[in-house]
Amino acid sequence: MAKIFMIALGSVLISAFGTLARAEPPKRPPQRPPQRIVSVNLCTDQFVLALADREQIAGISRAGKDTHYSALVARAEGLPDHRGASEEIVMMAPDLVVAGAYANRQTVHLLDRLGIPILNVPSVNRVHEIFPEIRKVADRIGRHDRGVKIANALETRLQDFSVNEKRATGALYRPGGYVLGRDSIVDDVMRAAGLGNRVAELGIRGEDRLPLELLIMSPPDFLIIDSNRPERPSRSRRMLQHPALAKMPTTFKTLEFPVRYWLCATPPTVEGAEQLANTVTERLMTARKEQMP
Repeated sequence: MAKIFMIALGSVLISAFGTLARAEPPKRPPQRPPQRIVSVNLCTDQFVLALADREQIAGISRAGKDTHYSALVARAEGLPDHRGASEEIVMMAPDLVVAGAYANRQTVHLLDRLGIPILNVPSVNRVHEIFPEIRKVADRIGRHDRGVKIANALETRLQDFSVNEKRATGALYRPGGYVLGRDSIVDDVMRAAGLGNRVAELGIRGEDRLPLELLIMSPPDFLIIDSNRPERPSRSRRMLQHPALAKMPTTFKTLEFPVRYWLCATPPTVEGAEQLANTVTERLMTARKEQMP
């Protein structure tokens, strides 16, 4: 009799545990979206400005209001800004700090120790890698639907204008002789525009310095300048006015492109890539017309 009772009890317990295993875990109350978001640097500014409600933004970096570096200056107008110091950011009373690869590590570490929630947005080297970051940031700040909409629209836009063939070569040349080769957002944007990166073809990865003589010996079809600021002269920028660059045997004239679109990979990068693709198309068509008898 006892044996039969134990068997019956075991069956009941197994059935009960099975029911518990199948039961859904209790739902947590929805997390309240942050109401005082502070972006630490220029790159994260672009995500916050693109995705957050204006009322949610407690502060952005000073660079986020510079038309040379920021593609979303109009949205930044009137917002509080900071120079990146931890004291300034703390005084803004953030309930979420958005930081990234180029943020000051000591500042972020201090903010974290103070118990301020941190959202890290990593630096990426491919345009298509921006879209998951858009969705991640949007989810964290309580703007899921907006993030999905913007990411999907940008993804479709990229597919529509991307060129799947190498139409010409290009090389970005910055003050001080700095260039960007393979494994960089500049390289990927150029590829989307149908340009082969001459710097990458020379074996350079990421950011490096390239002697002017070597660039002249292997001239690209497009010499791309993105950092020319006549109102802020410097010794390194004078290199961009070097007579040798003006006399380079390039097939086409120097092409100026806004640095704000690819200083780091952000939502506006897609717009910049489309602009570059359209400019290359126009230059190629003009060159063909000039060659016609």
